[in-house]
Amino acid sequence: MNPSALFTHRLFGVFIGIACLAAPLLAEPEDEFQFSFNHLEPGSMPPNILIGETNGSGELAYWQVVEMEDAPSGARAFGVTESRNLGEIFNLAFVQHSYFLNVELSVKIKALSGVESQGGGILCRSHDPQNYYVAYWNPLEKEFRIDAMVDGVRKRIASAAVDADTSKWHEIEIEVEDNEIEATFDDEVELEVEDTHLALAGMVGLWTQADAATLFDDLEIELEDR
Repeated sequence: MNPSALFTHRLFGVFIGIACLAAPLLAEPEDEFQFSFNHLEPGSMPPNILIGETNGSGELAYWQVVEMEDAPSGARAFGVTESRNLGEIFNLAFVQHSYFLNVELSVKIKALSGVESQGGGILCRSHDPQNYYVAYWNPLEKEFRIDAMVDGVRKRIASAAVDADTSKWHEIEIEVEDNEIEATFDDEVELEVEDTHLALAGMVGLWTQADAATLFDDLEIELEDR
């Protein structure tokens, strides 16, 4: 299924889809969601997650739930465990039926391996697999950045140097409100920028590049408006 075909769903479908994935829900499920992957079997795919890629040829990266003793939420995490992709191919895991304009996202991330790339991040306002904002960390380049992906071409709009330990979990946050974008890495490195490339609501999700093997946990979604 093409992710762009899902963007016609309205917010009623958004909340049903995320509620099926979220565990546990917070006190106000209409505004904020927090979930881990501890309730899912290793080797499985979370419900309502849609796998895709940017600039790919159809050989999707392998995403799955895995046992991970040091996962922030418990003993399981979700991410890319194998990818044969190279270069400017980006691996995507969308939350199905999510359709947000102004939103705040956070996720815990652990970089496992990768020759061409490592690490990853979170994306939002995805009109389709070729268009979205992404905040990500690449330990090979020792960099944290915000990009606008426009028709499959990355446009760097903000970046900062980051030298972080790949044996540990880290946290990435991004908040978009109208044309303003803020992103932080471990509450220490902060990026702020204004950008107008992607002004419409879209999907949220997880992101890696090329052959990066990366795990994610504790994905949080907070709506700035409805």
